[in-house]
Amino acid sequence: MASSKANIRYARALFNFGKEQNVNDTLYTDMQFVIDTTAKNREFKHFLSNPTIHIKHKIGVVNEIFTDRVHPISINFMLLLLKKSREANLVQIARQFVTLYRRDNKISRAVVRTPQIASELFLKKLRSKLEAQTHSKIELVNKIAPSLIGGFTLQIHDLFLDLSIAGELNKLKKEMHQTAYTKKL
Repeated sequence: MASSKANIRYARALFNFGKEQNVNDTLYTDMQFVIDTTAKNREFKHFLSNPTIHIKHKIGVVNEIFTDRVHPISINFMLLLLKKSREANLVQIARQFVTLYRRDNKISRAVVRTPQIASELFLKKLRSKLEAQTHSKIELVNKIAPSLIGGFTLQIHDLFLDLSIAGELNKLKKEMHQTAYTKKL
């Protein structure tokens, strides 16, 4: 719990400083890059959270990976986390920052799952309909789920919409199991 509060404080401090410096859009992209980098590279995540690795070595690796790819404020923030022994919380702090940024800019994240890559036209129409319904900008992510067979599923906030063939087949299967067939004597 205390760690979570500290994560929020660090994220809020970065957010407020970024807003003051008018670079939050860049910091938002940077924090997403940090999240993606650690998600795609488990060794890096374990490296950061390993207490036996000396801080100087961690600083060197973070500098090597991020210096040319992120804003100087982002790299200095990551180095501050390392110096304060908060490197294991980097991803959670980055996620908190992303949440603060989205809330401040009225951005909603929606995930659409399709059996294959969705067309740009479909995604564009879906985004515009969602923006009209939610009155916010939509950050749409297309994930591939071949098991859907056809159609799509959509998740935005706590709403889940299943318009897939697999979903319809599952509904039919449940209906068939619930409908008891009785013989008439």
